[in-house]
Amino acid sequence: MKTIYINYFDEITPTKTRAFMNTCSQLLGTTPTPDKFYFLFASSGGNVESGIALYNFLRALPVKLAFHNIGAVDSIGTIVFLAGEERFATEHATFMIHGVTWTLNAVFDGEALGQLNSVAVHTDNKIVKIICERTRLTDSEIRSLFRQGESKDSAFAMDKGFIQEISQPVIPRNETLISFNFP
Repeated sequence: MKTIYINYFDEITPTKTRAFMNTCSQLLGTTPTPDKFYFLFASSGGNVESGIALYNFLRALPVKLAFHNIGAVDSIGTIVFLAGEERFATEHATFMIHGVTWTLNAVFDGEALGQLNSVAVHTDNKIVKIICERTRLTDSEIRSLFRQGESKDSAFAMDKGFIQEISQPVIPRNETLISFNFP
């Protein structure tokens, strides 16, 4: 089995997401074709729509995906992490889930505010659905976590099905390791 180890320690932005997708696509064209991408992953989160698009892109790839939380996976980074079929975390790793938030510096009328609220509700619902599908959390537990906005440890992640194992990552000698460093 050909595994490519990929280090990603960054936020999720539209530019970084496009570069991430492009690099994964290029890696699939290498010889021998990889059977598995093993991500050493930590992210403070970022742009929600970029994270959801990246999650769906990763789930569509014709390779097995493993994610290993090597620090903190927060906000929309959690959704990207959940794309993995195999998921691990180090003993000291954390996860943080919260609802959708935006910083707006503009003037809005009532109609525009209603549209923004509709987008926020639908986006929260997409996130809840993904977490429900990929963990053992219920809809109400996730919405409670949204209100708490607290970091949770690896033991919590293990108990709730975010991960299958608490362990230290090991990159075997002579394996391919790539660090994604995007502007």
